[in-house]
Amino acid sequence: MAHAARACKIERDMHYRWMANDPEYPALFAEAKRKAGQSWEDEAVRRATEGVFEPNTHQGSFVYPIVGYMVDPKTGKYLENAIGGLFPIYGKKPLGVMKLSDRLLEFLLKGNKPEVYRDRGTVEITGAGGGPIEIVERLSAARARMKPVATPNESGS
Repeated sequence: MAHAARACKIERDMHYRWMANDPEYPALFAEAKRKAGQSWEDEAVRRATEGVFEPNTHQGSFVYPIVGYMVDPKTGKYLENAIGGLFPIYGKKPLGVMKLSDRLLEFLLKGNKPEVYRDRGTVEITGAGGGPIEIVERLSAARARMKPVATPNESGS
């Protein structure tokens, strides 16, 4: 919040003052919040269905497509490279794959159709005959079953 306030060149608590004192601000803030939420949801749908490009790397560097042999324009000889004379095309998009997000898709399905995709798990703890657990009576009965332990002072030693 401090970074946002600094970027807008306002005091950090101005939002709260405007919420309390400006009759139009709460509605404007709610609309901005709704638009931001919609933007995030749109991005989640895009990442879940189209994916995000994940470039291939080798030893910390991007992997680029390979072109054939390169010729030295001055000598006319083939230039050598560590890959048998083949040269990567730098400046182009590196090789990679589009990664879909199964986890985002799961959240979207649960949000859109919770009756179908919700987590189903229930735990029910009941007492005798399906009634409530009578904890006070059970503790009293347990105490009555316990034998008192004699301490060294009570045993006459």
